[in-house]
Amino acid sequence: MTERKTSDLSLFFHELKSPINAIINVAKLLELSLTEMDKDKIKNYISLLLSQAVYMKNLISNTLEIGKIQSGKTELFLEEFDIVELLYEIYEWTKILVATKPIEIVLNCSVKNFSVYSDPIKLKQILLNITSNAVKFTDRGFITITLVVEENFVKIVISDTGKGIKNLDTKSLFQPYCSLDSFNKKMHDSTGLGLYISKSLLDLIGGKISIESEYGRGTTVSIRIPKKFKA
Repeated sequence: MTERKTSDLSLFFHELKSPINAIINVAKLLELSLTEMDKDKIKNYISLLLSQAVYMKNLISNTLEIGKIQSGKTELFLEEFDIVELLYEIYEWTKILVATKPIEIVLNCSVKNFSVYSDPIKLKQILLNITSNAVKFTDRGFITITLVVEENFVKIVISDTGKGIKNLDTKSLFQPYCSLDSFNKKMHDSTGLGLYISKSLLDLIGGKISIESEYGRGTTVSIRIPKKFKA
């Protein structure tokens, strides 16, 4: 096993420790005091378990995807799908991720339904990576997901009221293992793969990504994908 692969695995397992420990601790609390808890407290604990499970699922997906990207073996599974329906799914997943934070998730769609021809699985992974980053770096306030239909593209904008990024360098942001916290000079458990994978997958489906951020005020990530992908 190469030194790079050993380092990748070490980082991956280190990242998994936090959600696994959280799940174990919450499960123990539920087991010890289930009869004494009210329904709201039980609901909060279950929401926490779900959020950690979603986080682990996304981490595993990213770790598997990076190997495919770097070996050029990523496959596209193109189909026509309703992008509004997909955004509602992302909206629900994001609500689970913010279960323990005072954050409101807002979904704005300019249309009720809209079909695009692309890879829904890749797009879902891209959006979950971006919203996961928004959740990670936002302590309170709002995360807003907005869909805008343009002439040849659909635009999805994800904005938050989080920490923002100091000394923004978009070229570095999209490099593998570059964590947003490396710009803010804070320690945080993060593989730094999310934005790299998102940009790589967007390149495959003909999309673009841009980031605007103001330190202390929040971050806005915009992606555009063609309405109809052409190989």
